[in-house]
Amino acid sequence: MTEDILARLFYGQVSPFDDTVEDIESFRELNHELSGIWTEIQKQAPPELMELLVRYKVCRADIEMLTQLDRFKVGFRLGVQLATAATGGAEISK
Repeated sequence: MTEDILARLFYGQVSPFDDTVEDIESFRELNHELSGIWTEIQKQAPPELMELLVRYKVCRADIEMLTQLDRFKVGFRLGVQLATAATGGAEISK
């Protein structure tokens, strides 16, 4: 089993975005609400403001992706440290 997860990590088959939404129904509801809000913004916003809002939306998505990626790295390192400690190995420092 250990080799399997290590191979999957090595070959990029494990993503920080896999299984991150614990309550799928709540996520779907919020996503639906956001979609409705965005549709209204598109209808009401003048073109200049719309361009700015699209740039804002892209930047927010990029920030969220980088945050998720960083959280994955931190969690992975913690998992390795816990596994190492549980097997009596030396602690891994940053």
